[in-house]
Amino acid sequence: MQMCIFDKNKICDNCSDCNTCDLVEGKICDNCGKCLELDSDYKEILIDGIIEDESEIDDYLYEENTLDFEEEDENVLYIEDIPELKEKLSKEYSE
Repeated sequence: MQMCIFDKNKICDNCSDCNTCDLVEGKICDNCGKCLELDSDYKEILIDGIIEDESEIDDYLYEENTLDFEEEDENVLYIEDIPELKEKLSKEYSE
């Protein structure tokens, strides 16, 4: 059973909201890779906050059973599985 990535209390109902392009409104993701910004000079991640109290860590950890979805679907595609993205990624790492 796969859970919704936007609502941890909801079972995935294949609404495809998670497949919507972040860059073009209304576009379904076609794995173009533009959102990954492979051509940028630097990489960044957004940090929402810093956990200072160790007792709060459990609130942010995923349950193991929510991470098992890849084992259930043998057709999971990774960036390395898409020739164009694999080539861009290889070039990026070789530089």
